[in-house]
Amino acid sequence: MLTGDAWISPGQWGSDALLLFVVGITGLVVLLRVKRLDTAFAFLLTFLGLMFARNVLYLGWPVDFFGHQLTNGSLLLFAFFMITDPVQTPVSQKARMLWAVAVGVLAYYMATKWWVYSAQPVWALFLLSPLVPVLDRIFKGERFSWANNAAK
Repeated sequence: MLTGDAWISPGQWGSDALLLFVVGITGLVVLLRVKRLDTAFAFLLTFLGLMFARNVLYLGWPVDFFGHQLTNGSLLLFAFFMITDPVQTPVSQKARMLWAVAVGVLAYYMATKWWVYSAQPVWALFLLSPLVPVLDRIFKGERFSWANNAAK
């Protein structure tokens, strides 16, 4: 970021069906274990719902264009592994849902208004991460611990 010699490409993971299957299955296993599936779905429903409404319903683009957006490996990696990190997300389920929706809305806005297509969800997550301590103060909850989760 400081030198301009690094970049994030939304297509760097490709859109191969086997990759999507592996990322999807491993993501589901991890998220069921840490109980963060709600966060991933809140983000995906928000971001993809807004993109569908804009691209297909408003602009009249073909549905297969939207389908191509769904087969983005980096989007699935983001949704299943980055935004759902149990240490970096709000502790309360309600706060996590609000935060994931906010990340989805900001990522959509960045893609459609600021024309940021190089990993807009990652930038949205980066920009909204300082809100996590604020949400933790407002919405009380139990902090995730791998040790406590393993005992259950």
